[in-house]
Amino acid sequence: MIKKVIFKIFIIVIFCTNYSYAEFYSYSNSDLLEAEKLVQQDKTKAIEKILQLKCVIYTNSFAKRFRLPELQNYMVENTGIQAMEFRFEKSPVTEHYFAKLLVYIDNKKMQVQMPGGLEESNSYISNVHMHFFAHPREQIMRWSKEDRLHYRSTTKGAMLSLLSSNAYQHNKKGKVTSCMIYEHIKNIVSGIDYVKLDTGFRLVPKPEVKKNTLLWLKKIDGADYTIPHTEIALKDFYMIEIPSDFYNKLYKLCKLMEKTQ
Repeated sequence: MIKKVIFKIFIIVIFCTNYSYAEFYSYSNSDLLEAEKLVQQDKTKAIEKILQLKCVIYTNSFAKRFRLPELQNYMVENTGIQAMEFRFEKSPVTEHYFAKLLVYIDNKKMQVQMPGGLEESNSYISNVHMHFFAHPREQIMRWSKEDRLHYRSTTKGAMLSLLSSNAYQHNKKGKVTSCMIYEHIKNIVSGIDYVKLDTGFRLVPKPEVKKNTLLWLKKIDGADYTIPHTEIALKDFYMIEIPSDFYNKLYKLCKLMEKTQ
């Protein structure tokens, strides 16, 4: 309980600070060019640079509420998503890097299914390396199929969120990739739920010309998609268009990080 209160206070302090949050978190074209040059020269330094390159977008109402700088292109109001941030994070126990999409949800408009129906969780729950009996990865493959499916669905928030191309149709056309809810908190501030998604930087769909990529979030009353071969029903998900400027920036970062691996 104390940990949750401290975390909420930290987030509110960040929201209400006077420095330019958007400028601090949104990389420039010159930043990207510098990182691209480093990829050819020194991949270790390139990774250090990429870890600093982040991007953020929010609605006008979110900006006014938390005293954030004006944006040239705001998120559309009333989609159910108030803000998004994209960044890379290093695993606390391995040398791997993960692409994270942080999403701030208006919980009056969207009732999103959280892993296990919990009010909150964190990366220590969802990171398989935190549990001695599930490490290394080969150890999990020794388990029964039933235990593997259950573990992956409860600890990683499987099939609760997806990214897809705009033209996606199940088993017909377009690209879709499942994200994992890495951590979440209900009502991180009043009326806003927070989820951190692991998007898998090698799997994010390529942006389509003049079309927005879609973020899917499973409704609280949707079907159980941890059951293998369950066909995806659109009615079970909220589908939100990610602004193209924001998505293009995160896609470029993903492609750049891929070159360092």
